[in-house]
Amino acid sequence: MDPVDPHTEPRPEAPVREATVQAPVRADDASCSAPRPAVALDLREQPSPCQWVVDVARAEHLARASVNSPSLEAARRILCLLPSEVPARGQAHSASHSWTCGMWTWGARAGVRGFTKRFPAVTRFFCALLRQHFPGHAFTNAAVFTNLRAEPHVDSCNVPGFPNLLLPLSLFRDGDVWQESPVGGVPLAGHDALGIRLRVSLGPQTLDASRLHATLPWKGVGCLLVGYCLQGWERLSEKERQELLSLGFLNPGSLVQPAPVRPLTPPTPPLILELFSGSGRVTAALRALGFEAVAIDKVKSVGCAAPPWVLDVSTPDGLAQLLQLVQNPRVLGLFAAPACGTCSLARGIPCWDSQGNPVPVPRPLRSDRHPDGMPDLPPGDARRVRLANESYLALRQAVRLGVQRGILIAVENPRSSLFWKTSFWRDVAHAFRYVDHQACAYGGDRPKFTRIAYTHPSFESLCKLCPGCPAHASWGVDPAAPNGFATSRETAYPRPLAHAIAQCFASALPTVEPPGLQLPALRSLAGLQPKASKVPALVPEYKTTCVVRGPAASLVPPCQPMQRLEQAWPVPADCQCSLKVIPPYAQLLRLSPVKMGKQDEETRRHVELAWGIPWSPSEFIQCACKAVHPVAQEAQLPSELLQAVEVNCNATTASALEGKRTAWFEKWFKRCLELRTDECKLKDGMHPDVRGILEPKNLLVWREILDDLNYPDKTVIEEVISGTVLTGEVPSTGLFNPVFKPAAMSEDLLRDTADEGRSTNEPLLGRTHDLKAAYRQLAVSQSSAWCSYVCIWDHERAAPVCFRLKALPFGACRSVYSFLRVVHSIWFIGTVGLSLPWVCYFDDFITICSGSLAHSTDDTIKRLFKLLGWTLSSDGKKDLPFRRSFEALGIVVDLEESANKVVKFANTPSRVSELCGSIGDILDAGSLKQPLALRFRKMLLEHKPRVLNGYLREKFVIFTDACFDPEASDWACGIGGLLFSDRGKLLGAFSEQLERWQIEALTEGFRKTVIFEAELLAVIVSQLVWGHVIRHAPVLWFVDNNASRDIAISGCTRSDNAQALLNVLLESEEQFDVKAWYARVPSPSNPADHPSRTKLESYVHGNTLVGAVDVRQTLKAVFENFLRKKVKR
Repeated sequence: MDPVDPHTEPRPEAPVREATVQAPVRADDASCSAPRPAVALDLREQPSPCQWVVDVARAEHLARASVNSPSLEAARRILCLLPSEVPARGQAHSASHSWTCGMWTWGARAGVRGFTKRFPAVTRFFCALLRQHFPGHAFTNAAVFTNLRAEPHVDSCNVPGFPNLLLPLSLFRDGDVWQESPVGGVPLAGHDALGIRLRVSLGPQTLDASRLHATLPWKGVGCLLVGYCLQGWERLSEKERQELLSLGFLNPGSLVQPAPVRPLTPPTPPLILELFSGSGRVTAALRALGFEAVAIDKVKSVGCAAPPWVLDVSTPDGLAQLLQLVQNPRVLGLFAAPACGTCSLARGIPCWDSQGNPVPVPRPLRSDRHPDGMPDLPPGDARRVRLANESYLALRQAVRLGVQRGILIAVENPRSSLFWKTSFWRDVAHAFRYVDHQACAYGGDRPKFTRIAYTHPSFESLCKLCPGCPAHASWGVDPAAPNGFATSRETAYPRPLAHAIAQCFASALPTVEPPGLQLPALRSLAGLQPKASKVPALVPEYKTTCVVRGPAASLVPPCQPMQRLEQAWPVPADCQCSLKVIPPYAQLLRLSPVKMGKQDEETRRHVELAWGIPWSPSEFIQCACKAVHPVAQEAQLPSELLQAVEVNCNATTASALEGKRTAWFEKWFKRCLELRTDECKLKDGMHPDVRGILEPKNLLVWREILDDLNYPDKTVIEEVISGTVLTGEVPSTGLFNPVFKPAAMSEDLLRDTADEGRSTNEPLLGRTHDLKAAYRQLAVSQSSAWCSYVCIWDHERAAPVCFRLKALPFGACRSVYSFLRVVHSIWFIGTVGLSLPWVCYFDDFITICSGSLAHSTDDTIKRLFKLLGWTLSSDGKKDLPFRRSFEALGIVVDLEESANKVVKFANTPSRVSELCGSIGDILDAGSLKQPLALRFRKMLLEHKPRVLNGYLREKFVIFTDACFDPEASDWACGIGGLLFSDRGKLLGAFSEQLERWQIEALTEGFRKTVIFEAELLAVIVSQLVWGHVIRHAPVLWFVDNNASRDIAISGCTRSDNAQALLNVLLESEEQFDVKAWYARVPSPSNPADHPSRTKLESYVHGNTLVGAVDVRQTLKAVFENFLRKKVKR
């Protein structure tokens, strides 16, 4: 396979090798060679069923039929019919194949390649396929290489600046393309250069062919389509250029600038492993940067930042699972910190207690002469060394595998640790470089030296030494330490060090596009606001940040870290900064010492001050009004569903859509009849157990429909045909956000231990279509037959009875994934092919449509399932017609007011009855306090249905604030609020102080401050005062008190006083059906600060003046309600 050399060496004549029983055909440009025996080749997985048989006419016919919707499947069928040429570069053999179209150059000459003229339709097809996967990229040639491996080289004849386009046509493993890169950390055998690996087997990639590159070994049959730009376009005749352009090639000179090289990104978000994770702080830091990271350790440490996947890698099963995980294509990084207790040189060092008495110290377990363990150790110590060595052995194998894959690896241990001298490490040490740092440089208490071995130069930034700390904590005996010695206090990384390590991975790994909506974002679309830390801020905390750097002697910070400036601060003249003056209320974020590398110790000491520059109130208002309320983000819905809804809403008449659907079914039912013979042959080759389950399904027409609609998951039907594998790693198809879910045990251990534990304002109608015995309509793969047995006790026989599952077991992890993957393809066909406005949740398909389309839609859904061979439930409860009120997923969807764009959701009567019964049981058992259980029961019985109103698209923005100064005589505690439209227009304001009795009610006679309660009170008053305006609308509330914001989000607090206030807030939210989203505004940027501190009769913003609302009666009503709830608690 040669995915990197696109025949740039000029060859006007190239012999053609054909595998055929016919007479040899002519060469690409001149001579031909004798035919060779046919080579068996299956371009999907392993060599077998398909053979190279040259058939020009059939290849051209298939290409013409597929050019309008080119697919990889069609490319594979066409390729088997094409002749082969001798490749210009690459190690060819009997199973290799090379075919190129486009132009050629030879010195000052240029022309059109012979295959281009002989196969015009095939050429046009491959050009269309390249344009489909690489829009905007130029290419003058297209080549298909099969099983060709290229040695390291540079494509000097290509047009500079235009990348090679690499598109895999077959499924193979490994086969990456190594490319030299200044930020790479992957070595290439026989070369000093470092580079990166393009994971071509996982999807399309772009290659900078001007850099040294080479093909790495692969498994299976590697087939690539390569597009590239050859120099010499201007030397072609006008006729030749027009010929190439008409076939689909794109002249690089026609582009204003080259299309950007596609980022070197994996198809899914990368996964980073932290082995021997301990405190898990590196994993937590990686997650904070947006990476998916997994902590792995033998035990779960108390207070760890990231709970680990508990795995003992010293056992054969644990090691097997670790190596399987390292082989996962998503794993691009490994950080390991093996236990160093047995390798410590601190063992044996004499220690004394505070009285000067010698203290027993642990004996050395290793030495320079015996780094793998000293001989004749006592049994307990020998066992400790053996267990440590087993973990080192597991690390060595994981590192070896990681180096082979070219992932980022970093291994940490103390600089003096004997771990670096063990045989386990020496076997892999050649692949690493080293960097040392001191813990106190990252906020540690002691100047401990730590060494990190790494494979990527980004880790060199960790090299930091003591910045000149005035004092360090002592070593030796520490009675409060976990093991009585100070060394045990240094096991957890300082948090700044963990973040620095995470930044090294972030700077070295390719950036990835954010995955689809994560769970917090999905919940926010439904109006459920997650914790503030789970989602990005709607408006950034700071307008910008800036750094001041200068000599420590003159750069004295004007305030303490995390404090704000009271007034503007001029930057000293001998300091570097983008601003001359740091403005008032800027926040000092960081104070860091910096060494400048000069000889003089006094002049060498510099410091950095990082400042957060605040927004002005007017700037923050502008940004807040532009922010999108999460509930209103319709664009996050699948594009296919949005398009289907638009078609249903914009159809001029119901008959137009009905006609489209009728024509679609006529086409595919006819095709189903044409494929009947092939369908029978396919099922005749199946295992009887699989055939018995799949007999009703029309698999071939299902596959063709998906290809016709360009469904992204190309192999879903193959999984249906072969059956679902119940064990092993879940494949990545790109349909679902990848989530790491470790297996409880390896397949081998499972096998070994199996015996131990066996829009016209027309009212809408809706209904649910339910699959009958859904999981039993898909088969188990025969490769998983051994683990598909269940055993139950037969009371009649008084003996165990075993059954083997032929269909998917309900609830098994792989069963769930496989079922969701399959039904998603059905949803896609209905949405894209038939414009069905439906959603699916497991085996329930929920559809809402207009009354005039109800019959057509119901008939369309039933015909679709019949066409594909699926059985719907037909009993009375599950086969109800489209109605204005229907049940789905345990709720009642009420469409009675849909003509007014109002939809209501409520619990079904059966669910309410079931929940009430459960609550009754709890009450009878007495395991819950009766008042709490009664309130819960009342809420379920009487809670109003949730209402979605389609008319109200306008959002509102509200700012609130409070002040508290018990020493003030005229304004001890005040609240203020401002209401804005989504266009930034001021709509309302209030400004009021609390009376003394109200303040005392909040302080309860002993609290020193009530600012937290007052901030919450301001939010409540704003809801009640403007409730008639914001009813049913999405509202962004900005407050500058984090505690008030957080309990408003969570709905609970530990303080009885605050909980009573919070209950008032929750009541007002329900009363006005407000879609509230609570966010933070920094105090200097809060426009409600001024109304909360001074009595205002009016407020001006821009050109708008509004009078302040009198809220005294509202405040009184809030306190009366608050006191009642407080008494009840």
